[in-house]
Amino acid sequence: FLSKPFPSEYLRIFRISKMWIHHLLLALPSPFWSDLAGFSSPPAHGLEGYWDECQTLSDETPKYQDLIASPGLSIIPKPMNALEIFVNISEKTSYEHYVTALGHFLKKYEDSMQEKNIECESGIFFEQKSRSKLACKFSLKILQVCSGLNDSSYGFDEGSPCVILKMNRIIGLKPEGNPSIQCHVKEERVNLVTFPDAGKIDLMYFPYYGKKAHKNYLQPLVALKVNFQPGSEEASIECKVEGSPNLKNQDERDKFLGRIAFKVTLAH
Repeated sequence: FLSKPFPSEYLRIFRISKMWIHHLLLALPSPFWSDLAGFSSPPAHGLEGYWDECQTLSDETPKYQDLIASPGLSIIPKPMNALEIFVNISEKTSYEHYVTALGHFLKKYEDSMQEKNIECESGIFFEQKSRSKLACKFSLKILQVCSGLNDSSYGFDEGSPCVILKMNRIIGLKPEGNPSIQCHVKEERVNLVTFPDAGKIDLMYFPYYGKKAHKNYLQPLVALKVNFQPGSEEASIECKVEGSPNLKNQDERDKFLGRIAFKVTLAH
């Protein structure tokens, strides 16, 4: 039980808090204050400059998008435990949530959901000047056995699970060269197959113009099928964006920049 403090107690707490804040502000380095002064002071062209600058900003493009020059890689389904997918083919409950996640994610790629999307010319950027942007179709057939069209379990029932890989969206990104997602496995008794062939990422899905302008946009996908040979139970996999000079895949400060590492464990 805590008694309600008297007004004098409130005053004491306020004074202590004020003292700590004062000491904290004094401890901040002088560059902080000069930066703050520069940030809070009006531009050289006067306060009216703020209005001019605001008028040139687009509500469809993030102001600081240039801070992210290269996309990260992510996988679906997202593992529940430290990027490790565990599959026990004798217990469907061990992987049914993965199957559900794949089905939910790929739902928007079904033909019935892409009626407003168009067929685009492969191998070249789809650049547009109109305010409202069209989106290119991405057919699930490209993912072949990992599409879910003929196998609703995405290979999990048979112990050869599929994983979907995608690059994160960056507005205005134009990959150079011939980008692809390449995957390698540490263990010798595991075979990896990618769809489309060689993990190709078609340039026609670039550039992306932002969520507001590019409402029906679907990013290109690469499917990875993990085939375990008899006696193998573990696959340590690393996937990277390759073939494009302006897409990075090595940065010790960001482990997911252009690459991702995960593990698939199989039990019977």
